[in-house]
Amino acid sequence: MDAFLELFGSYTLFGLSIYKWFLIGGATLFIYKTVIRKVYKKIKSAYELYEEKEEMLQKALEQIDRYPEWRQQSIDIQAEFLEKIQSLSDNQKECVKRLERIEESNRKRELNKAYAKLLQSHKYFTDKKKNPLQAWTKMESDSFWNIFGDYEEAGGNGQMHTEVQPDMVKLRVIQMDDTDAIAELYASRAI
Repeated sequence: MDAFLELFGSYTLFGLSIYKWFLIGGATLFIYKTVIRKVYKKIKSAYELYEEKEEMLQKALEQIDRYPEWRQQSIDIQAEFLEKIQSLSDNQKECVKRLERIEESNRKRELNKAYAKLLQSHKYFTDKKKNPLQAWTKMESDSFWNIFGDYEEAGGNGQMHTEVQPDMVKLRVIQMDDTDAIAELYASRAI
């Protein structure tokens, strides 16, 4: 260091010796390397954070600007769904009406079939030529009364209750284990 002072110590620049200028330069370099760089890095990271927040804010504002468009899309989709739901509801109501008509038609058809079977059975079992003993087996009786119950469930009434039912109740029922009476019954019908 003495050699440096000896060589440059007598020279001055702007009233300061070269030695002092070197000290000022070293101090400036030290301050730059330690303090200014750290301050610069902090300012830079704060600025980048600010830019990032600004970008997020801009995106949020763009989203807000698009809200009316999205709201309209939502309303349009909702209207379309309501229209389709209404269409499905109308179709379902039409299907229910068709099903009710089919069920009513089937009910009438079953009622007519039961009515015909009951009349046929009444005609056969109450005919003194075809059934001279005026009797029937337990199985024939059960079959008739089951059909009669189906007829009533299907909404049948009228002549069946006033004429057929009283006549059929008068018939004697032969139990299935009374084989002699059943044989006599079938023999009388064979005539």
